[in-house]
Amino acid sequence: MLTPIPGAIATKPGSATLPFPGMDIEVVDSEGKPLPPNVGGLLVIAVLFLMLGSWRAGLLVASAIPLSMLGATTAMVAFDIPGNLMSLGALDFGLIVDGAVVMVEAVFHGVDRSAYPLGDRKRCRALWVEHVEKVTGTVAQPVFFSVLIILLVYVPVPSLSGTDGKLFRPMALTVVFALVIQAVRSRRSVSLS
Repeated sequence: MLTPIPGAIATKPGSATLPFPGMDIEVVDSEGKPLPPNVGGLLVIAVLFLMLGSWRAGLLVASAIPLSMLGATTAMVAFDIPGNLMSLGALDFGLIVDGAVVMVEAVFHGVDRSAYPLGDRKRCRALWVEHVEKVTGTVAQPVFFSVLIILLVYVPVPSLSGTDGKLFRPMALTVVFALVIQAVRSRRSVSLS
């Protein structure tokens, strides 16, 4: 429903001419349909499965999204942070899965399948665990520091005051919670796989 503008003259439905020469206001209604919920997350998961080339690796990395969201939401409730569009909408799935993608790619990079004896499952498993521990130990520090650099961007935001602080503090803290949880999760779950 259009609210009439005082002194405006209707020239056609949905438009009005102000009492100023040459100035028109036209209300445009978009017929665009919004995407269904969770399409962004499903799109990221589909791309992960395609790009990583392994359903196990894709599943491991994709599990970062709901687990980080769950952890961030739990921390938000614990610290009484309001869940709104700014705080929850700021969670970028690319940031969340970044550490896990690096860890999984490092583990699968350079794997020589012929080094794992197929007949001896116990020995094969022991060799795989040794490989994963070695690689994740090598990559853990760079991944930690890359997440730390991203977190440092959000450190000054909670110190904002006034309207800016009320708007951006929940967003920054939510992103920090999700990234910390994801950094710990990517280190633990990839090294345990």
